Amino acid sequence: MTLGLILGVLTAATLALLLRPLIAGVAATRPRADYDAEIYRDQLAELDRDMARGVVEPDQAKAARAEIARRLLAADAASTSETAEKSAAKQSAGPGRTKAAAVALAILLPVGAGALYYGLGSPGLPGQPFAERGRGGPDKATIARLEAAARAIEAQLKKTPKDTALLGRLGRIAFILGRYTDAAATYARALKLQPGSAAFAASQGEALVFANRRVVGKAAKALFERALKAKAGDVRARFYLALAKAQAGDRDGALREWIALEAETQPEAAWRRQLASFIESTAREAGLTPTALAKLRADAGKAAQTKAAQTTGRGPGRDDMARAKRLSPDQRAAMIRGMVDGLASRLKENPNDLAGWQRLGRSYMVLREYPKAAEAWGQAARLAPKDVGVLVNYGQALLAVHGKDRDLPPNFIAVVRRIHALQPDHVIGLWFLGVAEYEAGNRDKAAALWTRLLARLPKEAAERAALAKRIEMLKMKKQ
Repeated sequence: MTLGLILGVLTAATLALLLRPLIAGVAATRPRADYDAEIYRDQLAELDRDMARGVVEPDQAKAARAEIARRLLAADAASTSETAEKSAAKQSAGPGRTKAAAVALAILLPVGAGALYYGLGSPGLPGQPFAERGRGGPDKATIARLEAAARAIEAQLKKTPKDTALLGRLGRIAFILGRYTDAAATYARALKLQPGSAAFAASQGEALVFANRRVVGKAAKALFERALKAKAGDVRARFYLALAKAQAGDRDGALREWIALEAETQPEAAWRRQLASFIESTAREAGLTPTALAKLRADAGKAAQTKAAQTTGRGPGRDDMARAKRLSPDQRAAMIRGMVDGLASRLKENPNDLAGWQRLGRSYMVLREYPKAAEAWGQAARLAPKDVGVLVNYGQALLAVHGKDRDLPPNFIAVVRRIHALQPDHVIGLWFLGVAEYEAGNRDKAAALWTRLLARLPKEAAERAALAKRIEMLKMKKQ
């Protein structure tokens, strides 16, 4: 009885709102096409945000934007037509008819609803979980392609469960499809295999944020902090950690972090516009005037310039290399040498800077100072012993010092074995471990490793024929 009374009151209140315009002789609703147009405008805005995050490729975004714009134009045209039709209908229908229709609705709607609910209603049933309701996303064709790709990757992972590259692709597909919990679980598997990977840590954290309705929880925050330790200045980690501050009520702290990130970001960065949007909306919530925000941005810009000027020890970056192209060869060499030497000096004072050792190793490889490169990458490998990417670069530097790809030195073979242990199907590990086994006289092991490598190579790879020939020769010698 109580439920019926409550429903009756709610129905009466709803009818009062809906029928008032009819009784007053005023059109109560906007044309349906107006709402469609609003949806399409929201979709355009969402598309821009997806592009900023890198979820949608530029070509896909261009095609999607064209289709949404076409629908928006059609909705605008429909809105104009519908408005004209309603105006004509209103003029032809007198106030008496309108009020009569209102009275009829007032009687028939609650009676009809009550009859239907009496026959079909079940107030004791639980509500449908929100996560199971229909939600927007990629179109059906794209979903079908992504799901097919996911099934293919999952089938391959059954054969090579430690392939972190495949796990990364599978996690990305799950994220695009909006299956954020699955994406987080997949990235967790990859991170377990590569504990020092900033990319996997940040990706898992981002998936957890989206699974948690865009709230940065404790688990996600820990992952972003882990990503920053692995890669100083990681953009995603910095952004979401600032978002965590904003969500905790520390708007000033979030603004400082975001404005500093904006000042250190290249102007052409795809996500810069989204970052600016967060800054401006948070500034408004914090009560900052446009003038005050402009001053904060100017101060951050000066700080970023000062930091860049003082960190000659950061190694040559993209902007530095662009400036170097305008210099003479001697000036260019002196500039790069000064920056590399400065970085090496700074790392003596801060030997636990993993990102710094990686930059130094890359710089020495460019300068072809291979022994110094091997030393730098060796220090990076000590800081991140389970990061396959670091180990691969360390091995390349050791091989460059050796100067040939045969008679492999023991320190290089040791690194290759570490790569193979962490990621058994890594092509570099399979190839060079096969070479090492061959040189040690273990031809069966070499053939087995190279056979696995052959299965991993794309069909169009030029190396397939030569590798297949080597395997065949090993089998013939065995006979």
